[in-house]
Amino acid sequence: MKFILATPFIFLLFCEQTVANERSVTRTVLEDYVVSARPVKNASKALTVRFGTTLQMIEKLDESSGSLTSYIWLNFEWTDEYLTWNESEHGGVRDIRLRTKDIWIPDIELFNVIKKDLQADTYAVVTSTGSMTYIPPYKITSSCKIDTTWFPFDDQQCDLKFGSWVYNGLSLNLKMASDEMDRATYIRNSKWAVVSSDGKLNEVFYECCPEPYQDITFTIKLRRRTISYWTNTIIPSITITFVSILALLIPATAPMPRFLVIFLLFLLLSFGIPKDLPNTSLLSSLLGWCYFIMFSVLIHSIIVTAIANALFLNSSSLINKMFRAVVSRLSCGNMDDEITEEQVRYEFAKSFDIFSTSCIFVAFILGVGVYISSAPHLIVK
Repeated sequence: MKFILATPFIFLLFCEQTVANERSVTRTVLEDYVVSARPVKNASKALTVRFGTTLQMIEKLDESSGSLTSYIWLNFEWTDEYLTWNESEHGGVRDIRLRTKDIWIPDIELFNVIKKDLQADTYAVVTSTGSMTYIPPYKITSSCKIDTTWFPFDDQQCDLKFGSWVYNGLSLNLKMASDEMDRATYIRNSKWAVVSSDGKLNEVFYECCPEPYQDITFTIKLRRRTISYWTNTIIPSITITFVSILALLIPATAPMPRFLVIFLLFLLLSFGIPKDLPNTSLLSSLLGWCYFIMFSVLIHSIIVTAIANALFLNSSSLINKMFRAVVSRLSCGNMDDEITEEQVRYEFAKSFDIFSTSCIFVAFILGVGVYISSAPHLIVK
């Protein structure tokens, strides 16, 4: 019973001793430490830094500004030859945490950065052998070349080029921790799917300098999710255009309902255009084709209703004779000679409606088929 009561006090004494040992280690290793100098005892030796990244989230890919905003953890691992100690002399302390302002940190920067915000002022973990681990979380906005040719069936590739800002490869030797970005804890983006995030170590020699310059470039390949564009834009636009063609089935002698339907369909099509539609893209071309078909329907309706109107060219005997000849040929010469001019115009307008409806419908199907079939992929959930 006495032992049980004494256990918390023993634990507190042990914790206090551990903290005291960590303080002793920290004071010892930071004594006379130089933050600005590479932590190597042989100046001609290259310091090896293992570098990796963890992709946490894609916040936004801005096509207008050509930028990618993402949340990334940077992973640095290296050996500091001046931050070592004997565990047996310091109560068995194996590792400590140090503020980054008190120690040397690799100056690995993102070369194509627009804005970089540190999300938390984290500590570096140091072991007794001098092994260093530092994982700062960043919100990074980087430049990205955008190609919207196949929007919304497009893929985008954004490069993140990391490298030392002041050291060459003979002073700081970069190594990749992994061949790709770690996405084990990645949070799904509603607009973009991450296809790949491969990394590559590059070593460049310049004519001015004999030493190599290294960088690690991660290429994030993004694929736009297309379901929302299918349901909100593409299918409604195709349906609206098809209905406008069906409006030609309304008799030309009743122009008011026909023009009212076409007008309302124009409004519906205009409201369905997405706000992020690029000027040059597959979707803009498809919508342009839908507008062209609807304008063709409108122009045809104007012409055919004018022909069917009793007041149109009523005094032009030449035009009326031409209409009569066309209708007579379409009826294989079986047209009654006593048929009125109004009936002639009505039959001509009906035949013209049937012919134009067929041509416009075929052109519409062919155009939509060409645009849709040219897409590199169709459905991405």
